[in-house]
Amino acid sequence: MKKKKITRIYIIRSVWFNKEAEPEKHYRQLLMLFTPWRNKGTDLLGTFISYQKRYMSLSKFIDKQMNEYAVCAEDLREVQQYMSRIEESYDTVVPCTEQFEQLDNNEGDQDIHPDLNESYDLSNDLRTPSADSDTESFIVNELRDNEYRTMLQSLNIEQKEFFKSYD
Repeated sequence: MKKKKITRIYIIRSVWFNKEAEPEKHYRQLLMLFTPWRNKGTDLLGTFISYQKRYMSLSKFIDKQMNEYAVCAEDLREVQQYMSRIEESYDTVVPCTEQFEQLDNNEGDQDIHPDLNESYDLSNDLRTPSADSDTESFIVNELRDNEYRTMLQSLNIEQKEFFKSYD
């Protein structure tokens, strides 16, 4: 049997697996949190065939540890159950959403309405220069950076104060 080297260290702060959906993972995390162990493969299971049976044999010890260290565990479980109920209620709010999203993805980026396929330039409505037109003609008396800096450095104190007030 080849041992797998752990490349990333994990810190388990609480049990995140649902007891009903994934009981083995749930009980394994409880054992990892509240029992002493060095070797994950042998110390957690001991002589038992499942994490759930190992947990049941140590349940008094683990419950004592949980009462001491996991003060908010019950509140956390209630919040998790509440959040899962909210996620389940999304199906009743907007039914068939996943099917509509799948249909949209299959349809692609095609516009259904033919008039919407052409692009419309809002610049005339907003009375602003068009992005399509040549905007270089609007830039008048543009200086290069080094010329601009040289001009700023040549200002006297009063001019610099005036410039900074409008900068």
